[in-house]
Amino acid sequence: PRRFRGAGLGFDATGATVAFTLKDATGKALDRAGSLTVAPVNVAFVLGQLAELGDGSPAQYTSYTTNAAAQAATESNGTFTTVDVVTGSYTYRFATALAGFDATKTQTVLAVADRTYDGVRVFDRETLSVRPTGPAPIAREEVTAASCNGCHGSSLALHGGRYTSPSQCVLCHTPQSTDPQTGNT
Repeated sequence: PRRFRGAGLGFDATGATVAFTLKDATGKALDRAGSLTVAPVNVAFVLGQLAELGDGSPAQYTSYTTNAAAQAATESNGTFTTVDVVTGSYTYRFATALAGFDATKTQTVLAVADRTYDGVRVFDRETLSVRPTGPAPIAREEVTAASCNGCHGSSLALHGGRYTSPSQCVLCHTPQSTDPQTGNT
């Protein structure tokens, strides 16, 4: 998947949904299951809420999507409620409950897609932020991609190339997640 574009992030009393499209580098719609196009597309999501400091500036994220150890993690066990393979349009309903949801806070989804085609694994990822009942969402930017690349190499590509931007990293690397080997957040 060369183009993975978020189309909308919605919330209701029962949870959250994200609408998105899957297309290849030429703009051709991709069938997530791989029935109509070559190779399936794996899709996973992280959904988090950004806390705010007393002055309204961004604090840290708390992820709704967690693993068994309560660490921030991707989710892919929700339900695809809308599927249009002709246009590559999908809507995903999160399985995760929205504990602590505050509609006045910035809500951010990270969608990550990967597809192996002709023996090459390709990733695409995108974040989308909304504030359901408030003004424009705010962003947490502690470091820039350029400063990360200064230490990690010319192009940030962590977790096997799945993540490429600090705006993606801050959704999981939070106080709620600890390193199982060191105990550090």
